Amino acid sequence: MPSDGSVTLLIGELRKGDGNAAQRIWDRYSPRLAALARLRLPARLRSVLDGEEIASQALEKVVMGLNEGKFPDLRDRDDLWSLLACVTVRRARNDVKQATRQKRTPPGDRVPLDESLVAPDPPPDLNVIAAEQFQALLDRLSRTDESLRIIAYWRFEGYSRDEIAARMGCSLQKVIRKLEIVRKALAEE
Repeated sequence: MPSDGSVTLLIGELRKGDGNAAQRIWDRYSPRLAALARLRLPARLRSVLDGEEIASQALEKVVMGLNEGKFPDLRDRDDLWSLLACVTVRRARNDVKQATRQKRTPPGDRVPLDESLVAPDPPPDLNVIAAEQFQALLDRLSRTDESLRIIAYWRFEGYSRDEIAARMGCSLQKVIRKLEIVRKALAEE
């Protein structure tokens, strides 16, 4: 017959929803679970994440599961420790992922622009040179095939290949082939 402090008896009481049994399990396992959780936390996150909180959440999940009839194979202290340790490690891993996840700005919120990241406007002479070179390329393409010039211009304007094909009334494959010719012409420059 198990003793009054037996984990096997406490598991049975937890299944019945006894809060006192949950407290006794917490008293018995919380130091080890908190230490296990802290071991799973990177040093840089230990000020943000708390091993004891993770252990508390893991125990709460197991207790709620037992109350709901989950874990029917849970029989003794070894089974309980294995389950608590597994849930604690997974909880710690998930909390680390959550803490290190790159946050996204909620829709509709504007992110302030960091002026140091904005590229300065190019010098005017560089703009003139680029425009002249682009115009020379377009002229050269139109001597070979006028559609090459149109496709290159629209692509430069930001149209997708599908949009260009729709505007020209031709197949996507034809646009892809013509864009390859444009790329080769650019490579020759």
